[in-house]
Amino acid sequence: MTERRTSSGERGLAGRLALSRLATRASILFERAWPLVLPLLIVVSLFLSFSWFGLFPRLPDAARIGLLILFALASVAALYPLRFFRLPSAAEIDRRIEAANELLHSPVQVQTDRPSGAESIFSQALWREHQKRMAERLSSLGADRPRTGVPDHDRWGLRAVAGLLFVTALAFSFGPFGGRVSDAFVARAVHDAVPPRIDAWVTPPAYTGKAPLFLTADANQAVQTFSVPQGSDVSLRVTGGSGEETLSYADQGGNDRAIEPAAPPGAPKGTAPAAASQTAPNVRQFSGKLNTNGTLTLKSGDSDLGHWAFAVIPDKPPTIR
Repeated sequence: MTERRTSSGERGLAGRLALSRLATRASILFERAWPLVLPLLIVVSLFLSFSWFGLFPRLPDAARIGLLILFALASVAALYPLRFFRLPSAAEIDRRIEAANELLHSPVQVQTDRPSGAESIFSQALWREHQKRMAERLSSLGADRPRTGVPDHDRWGLRAVAGLLFVTALAFSFGPFGGRVSDAFVARAVHDAVPPRIDAWVTPPAYTGKAPLFLTADANQAVQTFSVPQGSDVSLRVTGGSGEETLSYADQGGNDRAIEPAAPPGAPKGTAPAAASQTAPNVRQFSGKLNTNGTLTLKSGDSDLGHWAFAVIPDKPPTIR
């Protein structure tokens, strides 16, 4: 049998058939794709759950890398079933509609078919009458629901465990102990690195009678500019750093002055700062004078560890009262 075009009188039926075929096509696509995609989704959800639960930073690097390789191999294996996916044909869709609606004698396929062989006026009239009678059975067509067959292969519902872990891990990731996806690709040494402690303070001249000002105190974190007397001593100590920290002072004129680190306690007298930092790399101390307005900047390589702005109060000569 060969296909023929639908006549104008059959437009209403053709519209119902088109909607039913569209819904049935979507149903078949889902039931064929879901079992093939599900293994990949489970692998991805387990990886995200491990990451969000913060398990990767707690593993040694060897175990972390091994687990990453395992997830990668599982992902590749989960992609293999996708090669068996195929789109449904028009005949398969029509047969599915007929089976879902319990229609006998293929009334759906009859609407787009035509008799084979030589046609005559009588055969055409007979075929149109047959189509008309078959069309009466299509007054209330419905689409079939997807039947993925996944429960038949997973009777214990273990796939739900991956879903529950995923949802729980997602909620856990917003807490203080939650992990990130990037943790799986970061070495443990990076996680264990402790940021250096920075202590900075300003000691005004003794004759001012003012107490030292601690720049790194919690109470001074929001201060934008510190007002200090001219000639004050600024001191800064870095503990647990890389030993490559640098300190500079830039005045309002744009002149940048480097403040050299002092030799650590216990270093031989006359030891150069660079050599001294090698003997005690965990402590690095700087000191200098504040005579003009400017900004003090502490860096480690290209990283900015901190900066403090100063408004220097000019020193006035004493007056006799």
